[in-house]
Amino acid sequence: MNIIDNYRDLPLGTYLGILARIEAEGGDELAAQVATIAALCGTEEAEVYALSLEEYKRLAAAAAFLREPCPDDLVRIADKYPCGEFTLVPVKDYAKLTVAQYVDFQAYARDAEHQLPGLLTALLVPEGKEYAEGYDVAEVRDAICRDLNVADALGLAAHFFAYASRSIASTLTYSRKLARRMKAGPEKTALLTRTAELARLLQSAGGGSR
Repeated sequence: MNIIDNYRDLPLGTYLGILARIEAEGGDELAAQVATIAALCGTEEAEVYALSLEEYKRLAAAAAFLREPCPDDLVRIADKYPCGEFTLVPVKDYAKLTVAQYVDFQAYARDAEHQLPGLLTALLVPEGKEYAEGYDVAEVRDAICRDLNVADALGLAAHFFAYASRSIASTLTYSRKLARRMKAGPEKTALLTRTAELARLLQSAGGGSR
């Protein structure tokens, strides 16, 4: 039985499905491992349960790569990503995001752990198209889940979170200085609320805050 044994060959959708299944098993390690092996082999769990112990041990060892973070040498940013019928082009410079992309990116970034496919739809645009114009974003999302591998997905997310962290940190510093100079009132309260949100976004992006 063939099995996916590395992040470069693992589709994002398959990976997210494995994570969801492990969470759903609630600590049942055997059930989670069987589900993981089945997903990586593209087969049914019943077939995994029917394997010999020797074959099961081989597959479990091959699946053990999931216990470690994706190696840095696999993370890179390409000029284009073929995904199904789409050739997706990343906006490599965070400053060049459109307002619509920026708003969507911020929304998905609030829960990036569960919204990674959505976040990537805000960063990857079909070649020859403008963001969210002339194509179905849901179809792009499906293509990303099906055809984009985990290493590329994590590389793209990390690249843009680094840009986002620098941008948010700059805005956060300015907002804090401005808030200190304002008199108490609704405007200051609104600014402080926004500042707290920026701090939370910065922390979720890995930048930390004080």
